[in-house]
Amino acid sequence: MRHGLLFFFFCFALLLNAQPRLWDMGELEQMCQDAEHAERRYILKQAEAAVGSQPVAVTDKAVARSGDKHNFESLSPYWWPDPENPGGPYKVKDGQFTPEYKAYDLPRMSALNQRTHYLAKAYYITRDERYRKAFLQQIDVWFLDRQTRMNPHFEYAQFIPGRNDGRGAAAGND
Repeated sequence: MRHGLLFFFFCFALLLNAQPRLWDMGELEQMCQDAEHAERRYILKQAEAAVGSQPVAVTDKAVARSGDKHNFESLSPYWWPDPENPGGPYKVKDGQFTPEYKAYDLPRMSALNQRTHYLAKAYYITRDERYRKAFLQQIDVWFLDRQTRMNPHFEYAQFIPGRNDGRGAAAGND
């Protein structure tokens, strides 16, 4: 059962990458054959960095607004403290990311996406077991390990201080 879940998360991780062409199989096959292919070298460099890094976890954050570090929490990125009302609701600054978002889980989820993307491609290209093991370890830490796994909901995603606790269940509740 655990391997079935890992396969599911493998597929999920590949789909997280929002690039227009997720995997160009012809190009990947070329990379399998050509060790000097520029994109292959870049993929392997990124995968090596991931192999040498501690897996990211949703529980790595210092503070959990919800009271549970296993909940995915992200500050809606374009909302800022109101300088005229410091303790009041945040105000939108369209197109300007608030630096506060880095204290929550969006950067970690982005790192999860990048790492699994490059590890999966590197394993496909080289069949090097280190990449497969690092990929599975990262998926295990984020989704399966009882100590570090993410709760299976987004109830606290995109919260806006002073306006809502999150928009995971119903968009537009701000």
